[in-house]
Amino acid sequence: MEVPERDVSAVGGTRGAGAFRHSRALLLAASLSFWGAGCAGQKQVVTPSYVLEVPGFWEVEQASTGADVPTKVRIGQFGDAVIDQGAGAQTPVARNYEARTADVHVWIYTWPAGPSRGAPREQVFEKLAPLPLFALTEHLVLPEQPLECDRYPRSYRLAGQTLEPFDRVKRPGFRTVLLGGQFHDLLLGVVARVEFEPDMARYCHNLRNLQVQLQNLLDSMSLGAPHPAPATGPASF
Repeated sequence: MEVPERDVSAVGGTRGAGAFRHSRALLLAASLSFWGAGCAGQKQVVTPSYVLEVPGFWEVEQASTGADVPTKVRIGQFGDAVIDQGAGAQTPVARNYEARTADVHVWIYTWPAGPSRGAPREQVFEKLAPLPLFALTEHLVLPEQPLECDRYPRSYRLAGQTLEPFDRVKRPGFRTVLLGGQFHDLLLGVVARVEFEPDMARYCHNLRNLQVQLQNLLDSMSLGAPHPAPATGPASF
């Protein structure tokens, strides 16, 4: 699991003036299901097309039951650390920023893959654009230059494929990432977003967290219908 590094301090303590630095790290996570007896820190989400193994603090609001019924996941902040206010702030942090990193909201859709009608990403956009929930047609397409937050555009990985995002923003509204991919006879679409933040330092921090958590979610996904557990006989002693 990838986690962003950030300047943090205890709530109510003294905060440094460091900028929002981020790096990539690896975090070992337990592989046991939340429903198993071994570890309450993981959840298993089983759908007809894939299985997710996600951290226990992620809130699974809905599990997909088929086409057009998405899995909904809300990824909040783990722990009580707060973001460093950065340099030059003249007022307390509470007046400048929320106490926590913005929640990341993710929707995962699947459909049967029909005859090719363009790239999977365009097919997903066509299916989801009419939904008022996402208001995708009201978003602005982010230009390739200048680089957003001085970083190269990010691509994502799933099942050996590189997924190039549609990066869009609605002000006020949301910073949204849309992904699409075809995996054999399955068309998969993902929408992830955070609330738009007008403060640029805060915006860039939330964007980086969105990117990291979205890849974490994709890493937790096993595509394909789940296999039924083998039948077991009575225990012998």
